[in-house]
Amino acid sequence: MNSLFVAWRSGATHAGWRPVGRLETDNQLYRFWYTAGARKPGFRAFPGMDSLDEVYKSEELSPLFANPRDPAPPIATGAIRAPVPGPPNPP
Repeated sequence: MNSLFVAWRSGATHAGWRPVGRLETDNQLYRFWYTAGARKPGFRAFPGMDSLDEVYKSEELSPLFANPRDPAPPIATGAIRAPVPGPPNPP
């Protein structure tokens, strides 16, 4: 299982970065869910992933995470570039 924490920046300073979700893959299925950081003031759920309580599953990587270099991605930016091995830990 490979996992990546998804960070979001609130405000203009780097001090505002916080993890808001976790993306995992077992090379057959991708799973994404929001972490406690997503419940803090200022964060809005990603389009198409509106529920902070749901585990989103797909056989394909969501466009949300697929192309971090696109200057105007369809949903937001992110990537699964440096997976962190570890046991699955969904909510």
